Parts: sequence; structure tokens; C-alpha cells
Amino acid sequence: MIADIKEKIDIYGLNAHDLGLNAGGDAGAKKVRAALKAKYRDPATGETWVGRGATPKWMRAYLESGRNKEEFAI
Repeated sequence: MIADIKEKIDIYGLNAHDLGLNAGGDAGAKKVRAALKAKYRDPATGETWVGRGATPKWMRAYLESGRNKEEFAI
């Protein structure tokens, strides 16, 4: 079966790209993700936070003082 496939690749002049295989040129390349849109803004400084990952110091300070995260929603 492998010999038959190799023969057909030669006959039709196919390469790894034609077959949808990674030819190694971009091996290990990372996908670029779109930047996330900010969800919260500090009214005092204008700093923003997308709501993912560690809570920034400015948001923690507001939350510890009893304020609600939704007060800072953009």
C-alpha cells in the first residue's frame, strides 16, 4: 500500500503541502490569538482588565473595600 501511495505521489507530482502535511517549515509555530477586549476599567487610572487571569491590584483593592466588580464594567 505504501509503495502504491509513493508511486501516485510521484505520478501526480504531489508534495507534503498538497497532502495537507506540515512540511516542517513552521514546526513549533504558535497560533496567534486575538487580543481580548477589556471588560473592566479603573476610573482613577484608566487601567483595564479583561477579567481573566490574576485579579489586578487595583481591582483587589476595590473588592476588599466592599465594592462590586460590576461597578467597573466597561
